[in-house]
Amino acid sequence: MDAQPIWHEDISIKFSETDFQQNWKPSAFFTAMQEVGSLHATHLGYDYRNMFAANMSWVLSRAKIKFNAFPKTGQKVIIQTWPKGIHNKLFFMRDFFFLSENGSQLAAATCAFVLIDIKARHVLPWRVLKGELPDNQGRNAIVEFPERLDPPNEITECFSIQTKYSDVDLMGHVNNARYIEWISDCFPMQQYQTHQLEWLQINYLNEIKSGAQISIGSASDENDPSISYVLGKNLTTSNTAFEAALKWG
Repeated sequence: MDAQPIWHEDISIKFSETDFQQNWKPSAFFTAMQEVGSLHATHLGYDYRNMFAANMSWVLSRAKIKFNAFPKTGQKVIIQTWPKGIHNKLFFMRDFFFLSENGSQLAAATCAFVLIDIKARHVLPWRVLKGELPDNQGRNAIVEFPERLDPPNEITECFSIQTKYSDVDLMGHVNNARYIEWISDCFPMQQYQTHQLEWLQINYLNEIKSGAQISIGSASDENDPSISYVLGKNLTTSNTAFEAALKWG
């Protein structure tokens, strides 16, 4: 079978993935990207079992997603994904489109992955990866690269949490979609009733393992109150675990 440079997957929105307004949760988009991206990687010859056997894995480092509409319970969604090259000789880029049944665009996303040594937990050079990925250069869901963020110095704590069993994935650290749940929980229910999320960017800075105490805080942009920042501080290791920015419409 010929390798498919662009992967298509049809899914149906489940009750468990939606919020009190029956909208697909932001974290569910990330879970879907993880699952569908993994299916495409396996099709291209990069099954995670074989990657693990070679002591390497891709880890999500940065992601940005732009929302046009949130699908609701029972709706069908078409997900398209493709790798689109290596940025700065470090980041393996993969983009996504989320489409409704009639072809309208629900969301678009771009993700930057790094290749890591599983045991040593350090980043590997891109040349270590065997084989070739499809050449989709120039095909973009989002053109811009998710750059570093510049959150305000004054951050107000929303809540703190100790990571446990349900937070951790097969890599032994907190799953990328769990961070999006924490970010979403920084805002009251009324925020979701009166505003719609336009875009979200997250930069994963340092992995979080089980048992860590995490402080989640937020702040508004000093020049644009429609933009919020969320930071996660790992109190166990004294480093910043992640930073995120959100735009509200």
